[in-house]
Amino acid sequence: MTGEDINAGNLGQIRTILFGEELKRTETRFGELEQRLEQGLTQLRTELDTRLSQLDQFVRQELSSLAQGLKSEHDERRTRLEDVLSRIADQEKLTAERLESAIAELQTEMQQRSVSLSDEKIGRDDLAALLADVAHRLNGNGKAKKKSG
Repeated sequence: MTGEDINAGNLGQIRTILFGEELKRTETRFGELEQRLEQGLTQLRTELDTRLSQLDQFVRQELSSLAQGLKSEHDERRTRLEDVLSRIADQEKLTAERLESAIAELQTEMQQRSVSLSDEKIGRDDLAALLADVAHRLNGNGKAKKKSG
């Protein structure tokens, strides 16, 4: 051993004598603090895992509930749309039937009026012929009276 090693060893002994008890208490306190810190971290990890698991479960339930609500609303709207489309189709059919009926009535009325006009025209022609014949007779009788008188 050299002189420096002896001095270093002596210094170590002197330090142990002066600070030994304090050093042991400090090491014990650090050990306890380290152990409490590790326990706290373990508890924190466990609690964090539990809360994350609960949060994950809650989010999944909410998403499932929202998806079910959306599906229900979608189905309800589809049903309403089908009802509206059905009513529109019924109205369209009813309107088409009414229109066809009105057209048929108008055609019938037009045919009746056409026949009536034809009958009236024939009546007018007959009346015109009758009046012409009456006029002719009157003219013929009037000429005969003038010749005789």
